[in-house]
Amino acid sequence: MSRFLDNAERILEVAQAAADEPQDLAIVIESRGGMRMLAAPDFPLEALLAQSGAAMAFRIKREAGNVRVEGRSANETCTLERRSPTRGARELLRDQPRYELLTPGRYRIGNAARILLT
Repeated sequence: MSRFLDNAERILEVAQAAADEPQDLAIVIESRGGMRMLAAPDFPLEALLAQSGAAMAFRIKREAGNVRVEGRSANETCTLERRSPTRGARELLRDQPRYELLTPGRYRIGNAARILLT
């Protein structure tokens, strides 16, 4: 795996762990390994590379529990996204009823997922 993609994956992991952080960020990584974080998430990554002379630039965006990292270097681009674990589970179960209501006096034996309301 390239250093560029390795950095993108690491940034995604850290960004997801810090999901409570509301601010979107831009990160530039210089050719000597120095890193700067900027509160300029809407600034184009190409412009960040040109202005700073950095080797790589990344943008972290958070929306509805999802975390997205967009990256750019001189010859590579990537977009990595992770969904919130709770959102992913919610989407898996979205179209399935969680319970069934039975009228009083009706019983179903052998199915623990059913609820009897009296």
